[in-house]
Amino acid sequence: MTAGPVAVLGSVAAGALVISNGLPALTPDEFDWIGPAVGLVGLAITAGVTFWTRSQVTPVAQVAAQVLPSGQVVAGDGTDIPTGAPVEVTPTTAGDY
Repeated sequence: MTAGPVAVLGSVAAGALVISNGLPALTPDEFDWIGPAVGLVGLAITAGVTFWTRSQVTPVAQVAAQVLPSGQVVAGDGTDIPTGAPVEVTPTTAGDY
């Protein structure tokens, strides 16, 4: 199982936060600048990963059908059908929407 874009975003942000806050307490005073520097780099990476994440996920308001872990296909938020109601998705020909 690969990590999804939201998990990557959370991991980068959490890792940068932990290092930037924990490292200064562990290093001698002359190296206390390293923690905030790592935090700043983590902030920049988080901003980049956030932009990437937006292009990798579908807004829930645009989801017409979704597959549950059980394999059941249900209606999503992007339809007039009540969300979560069982549906059947059938392929159509191009232009026959």
